[in-house]
Amino acid sequence: MVCELIKDAFAGSENKTIIEYEDKKISFREYLELVEILKKGFCQSGLGPDNSVAVLLKKSYLGFFSFSALSEMGSIQLMMDPNLSEYELEKHLGVFSPDYFITDTAININGKPASYSRLEYGTGIKDAPIFIYKNQSMDGSWKGLCNQKDLKGAVIFFSSGSTDMPKAVIRTQDNILKDAINNIETFSIVPEDKVLCAASFSHVYGFGSGSIPYFASGATVKFINPFTTINKLHNELNNNGYTVFVGLPIHYKLLMDNCEDKLNLRIAFSAGGAISSEIVKNIYAKTGIRINNMYGMSELGGITTLYENISEDNLFSVGTPLSNVQVRLGEKINDEGDEYPLFEIYVKSNTISPGYYDTNKKGITGTSLEDGWFNTNDLGYMTEDGSVYIKSRRQNMINTSGKKINPLEIESVICQFQGIREAVVIGKKDEERGEVPVAFIVAEPSIDKQALLSFCYTKLPMHKIPKEVTVIDELPKTKSGKVKRHDVGRVV
Repeated sequence: MVCELIKDAFAGSENKTIIEYEDKKISFREYLELVEILKKGFCQSGLGPDNSVAVLLKKSYLGFFSFSALSEMGSIQLMMDPNLSEYELEKHLGVFSPDYFITDTAININGKPASYSRLEYGTGIKDAPIFIYKNQSMDGSWKGLCNQKDLKGAVIFFSSGSTDMPKAVIRTQDNILKDAINNIETFSIVPEDKVLCAASFSHVYGFGSGSIPYFASGATVKFINPFTTINKLHNELNNNGYTVFVGLPIHYKLLMDNCEDKLNLRIAFSAGGAISSEIVKNIYAKTGIRINNMYGMSELGGITTLYENISEDNLFSVGTPLSNVQVRLGEKINDEGDEYPLFEIYVKSNTISPGYYDTNKKGITGTSLEDGWFNTNDLGYMTEDGSVYIKSRRQNMINTSGKKINPLEIESVICQFQGIREAVVIGKKDEERGEVPVAFIVAEPSIDKQALLSFCYTKLPMHKIPKEVTVIDELPKTKSGKVKRHDVGRVV
């Protein structure tokens, strides 16, 4: 379904470059040939439309080629984070037990969970082999799901992993197709666009916002390593005529610290984590780029973006809904005297996932909706022009004697104090008040914790003052840079 849209977009332009990586350019004709090579290799291994396959490919261009081949075959794909440790990978394979596992990385998992063994043959393209592992304990548990017509070629993305085991979110071909169309309509994507994508194809952001809509429009995408150096990133953006940059907050931090040149981009996206006001303002002053915050979820794809009518008043919002997406506010959950109101954020879209893969029943647990609306569990507010501001997650709120405290408000104040590099505030159990806020900071060695608390007293009401401040070397984070709040206390 998605591949047909891509083929239609490049019809009559078979020699046009569809993808670039490293110093290579692949025409659409070559892309079709490579997809056929992969399909042949997968079929020779026994992998077919009745099978599930875990995909761990560090090279994003291989991820796109494999997605195309497996989609046409009708196999269900489980997109694995390419930066998983061997321990994390073994855990994922043990829990979800897919029929096959493919990777472009030399990983020793033979005889590990579910008895995966590497086959003698693999597939891939020149200088980029793909190794195929087969689950020798394959019991057919995926077959029922794989045979459902609406799940043919489905892709499973894993939630951010800030908790112990992320949810396995199912995105059907129809979900992916409609999400691509929503992006195309919202951003007026055209074949003349040229995209530099520094987000991994295995992540829903790099996949759904950073590449598929552009391939489906006949545009050219170049993938670069998300951990690229500032020199390579700066050189790419300066010298290759890109109209769109798909980046992460860390990339804009690098550009802010090292780039003084004006950059001629039509759109510059950021997602995958919060981006500071300092970066937003300085990037605009130095390069002329107004960063387009992108808000989305694995269950929904793209939700809102800051795209048109960017001004000083809305630089820190996540913008307005994409085409065919609606956002509304639910219950207000904080006190009147707080800095800003916090409401539950609900979304209605044509791209809502059918649900999650349930390892216990080997099937789908459906997405919970309220009259067609999905509760994101994010908290924020909307302005009269429809701009959405995301301020917290419901599970991150701290309940002190019945008062709901947003930890991000406290973190914002702490980070204003000289010598603070990063801060995170979490709730600690308290017999009298239920929970109290405690702060973990990454700071200069000379930091005075008592002076910091005195500063907080000038900015916050008493119940929001951290009851403890602990200095740590670094905050635990996911590979995309999100703070793993549930792990913060464990690093001490």
